Amino acid sequence: MGYLEETIEELEKQIDQLLSLYRKEVELLDGIPGVNKAAAATFIAEMGVNMTV
Repeated sequence: MGYLEETIEELEKQIDQLLSLYRKEVELLDGIPGVNKAAAATFIAEMGVNMTV
């Protein structure tokens, strides 16, 4: 495995670890058609988890 693959794998592990705090929110977003775990992570990173608006 090359350097870039190892780096990507390590970053994905870190993202998964940080997302564990928002498991419920990720599951809710993942339930939307066309939204996968990566998109849910992006939404949370960009907008946060307060979806009351």
